[in-house]
Amino acid sequence: MEIEDLISIGFIKRPFGNDGFITVVPKNDFIEAFSLFKEFFVVWSNRKVRYKTVEKCRIEDHKIKLKFRDINSEQQAYSLRKAKIMIAKDDLKLLKKEDFDVPNMVTGYKVFSYQNNKVYGTVSEIQLTAAHPILVISDNKDKEILIPYIENFVKKIDDEKEKIYIETIPGLIDAN
Repeated sequence: MEIEDLISIGFIKRPFGNDGFITVVPKNDFIEAFSLFKEFFVVWSNRKVRYKTVEKCRIEDHKIKLKFRDINSEQQAYSLRKAKIMIAKDDLKLLKKEDFDVPNMVTGYKVFSYQNNKVYGTVSEIQLTAAHPILVISDNKDKEILIPYIENFVKKIDDEKEKIYIETIPGLIDAN
C-alpha cells in the first residue's frame, strides 16, 4: 500500500495527560470513524508511516482522545504531534456515506487543466471552509495550489482514473 492509497481523517494535536493519550483534531464528518476503526496509519510530513492499534478511544463534544497500544507516556505521545491519522481509501466503504465528507474522496487524485490537459499536481487534502471546500494541490516543486471545490472551477472528476479537471481564471494558479 502506498501513501496515495490513504485518506487523512484528522491530525494529532498534542498529548493529553501523562499516560500516552493524544488529542486528535478530526476532519469534519470523520468523527465517528474513530470509534469504528481499531487501527490507523500515522503519517508524518516526511512521509514516515506507522501502523498503530487503538487501545482506547473517547469522543466527547467533537473532541477525540486516543490511546495507542504502544504509546504509554506523555513523551511517547509527544513524538506523534502533528502527524496525520489516516485510513485506507478502500476502508471508506465500511462507513455509511452520510458518515464521511464526500469531497475527501478525491484526496490523491491528479489534477489537470480542463483547457489544455496540463498537470498541476495531486490533491493532498481538502480544507473545509464555511463557504465551500478547498482543494489543496501539491505539485512536484513543494508548492501548494488552492482551488475552490465548486463547479465554476472543478469541471470534471474521473473516479475510475482518479483525475480531476479544473478550469482556472487568469492569475489564479500564479497567485498561489
